Amino acid sequence: MALKKTQIVYGANLNSTIANKYLTRLEDKELIEQKGNIFITTDKGRVYKDLASELDVR
Repeated sequence: MALKKTQIVYGANLNSTIANKYLTRLEDKELIEQKGNIFITTDKGRVYKDLASELDVR
């Protein structure tokens, strides 16, 4: 999935400062990557999402 930061901020109902912290952490864990102003879920991120969905982790 590919989203702009604005879409993430509004979709998650976060302010920009908090969103930046989460996005940085997700990038550090290699769950997402940034290409220009777009954030893309990595293969590792998709696997994590699928596993979390199976466990109903939120």
